[in-house]
Amino acid sequence: MIIVDTLFHISFTDANEKPTYACIGKCKSVWWPADIDLDLMICKKCGGKIATAVESDHYKILRKNNKRLSLNDFKNHLSKLSREDKQLIKNYTVGSAKVGLLSIVKSKFADKAKEEWG
Repeated sequence: MIIVDTLFHISFTDANEKPTYACIGKCKSVWWPADIDLDLMICKKCGGKIATAVESDHYKILRKNNKRLSLNDFKNHLSKLSREDKQLIKNYTVGSAKVGLLSIVKSKFADKAKEEWG
């Protein structure tokens, strides 16, 4: 699993690789090859251009470990989780299914995300 911090998001995945791509448009999200259309190279969130991700320019690694994500991983990196959020995360992190990419907008940028990214 890896947890990465970007300007506006905290992104979680059960994959153990660093992000490959980054949005250089409005949202500044990071992406892995399975998450984008490599022919278009357009961000799914804001429609911005996608470029090769560079650690410390586009993202910072908060945690990387050779294990699956757990509820505690989310609790440690997100300030407030509602009861519903906790249950949803538990559903994502149990069983055989894996978290491909779960990107959460930082709370202080929630209004910006609604206004600018739809």
